[in-house]
Amino acid sequence: MTVARVGGCRIAALRPPPDRIARITVTAVQPLFGGWSLWIRADGAAAAFRVSRGCALSTRHDAKVSEPVLRRIEAMLAETKFWDLPPPTLKSAPMPDETWIEVSAKTQSGNQASVGKFARQKSERFDPILKELEGIAAQAWAGQKVSEGKYDAGEIPQGF
Repeated sequence: MTVARVGGCRIAALRPPPDRIARITVTAVQPLFGGWSLWIRADGAAAAFRVSRGCALSTRHDAKVSEPVLRRIEAMLAETKFWDLPPPTLKSAPMPDETWIEVSAKTQSGNQASVGKFARQKSERFDPILKELEGIAAQAWAGQKVSEGKYDAGEIPQGF
């Protein structure tokens, strides 16, 4: 909250509420080596996938993201100005077949952005968001497997 004094009176200007998440996705899958992906909805439902080498097999684990964690992710997106985040600059060429990691976010008001980087790249603004989302995926993987099947990069999980 911003407070100003005008003619001896205190005037408080409330910040607008943060834009709520509608959906967040992470894709970190390399066709030769596999990887992982994550989908999170506004209600906290999450689907985390592990993808095997060669993308032959994908296992789905579901989880529920708590309200405080969702709010923390929203705050991180706002603090890092995710919507205006430029791609990290390459300090060196990517390794052959290096994994491309992409985070996409859409808010309930319709703002959306996708930001990506190669796995070895460092980004002070992107990496904390990715670490938080990877932690959510790891919690889901610790739970029961929901389904298993062939990996399809274009597939949107049921319910998302």
